[in-house]
Amino acid sequence: MKYAGDKEKMKSMLSNDMAFRAVKRKTAEVLKTCAKLDVEFNSNAEVIDMCKAWEDQRKEDRKEGRKEGRNEMIVSMYEEHIPVEQIARIAKTTVENVMKVVSSFAAV
Repeated sequence: MKYAGDKEKMKSMLSNDMAFRAVKRKTAEVLKTCAKLDVEFNSNAEVIDMCKAWEDQRKEDRKEGRKEGRNEMIVSMYEEHIPVEQIARIAKTTVENVMKVVSSFAAV
């Protein structure tokens, strides 16, 4: 658990160390808990590919980050009084979604 607090070192270790390609389920669960990894794996699998689990989580995190950034952009454009239809076109979404995003930010 040497790298539990350092995401970059943990990423490097899980991506490059072949020992993490086939980890017993119990070991994977201990790693997940002790290293505070936010990863998911098949509940039925006896052997876990922690490299894949880590990469899947990173992809999901990036996707969520892009969504948050897009939503912030939508709200910023709305606050600049850009027409909702134009915001929807720029953000490649619907007018309904723009209004949903704006109202969810207003509630915070």
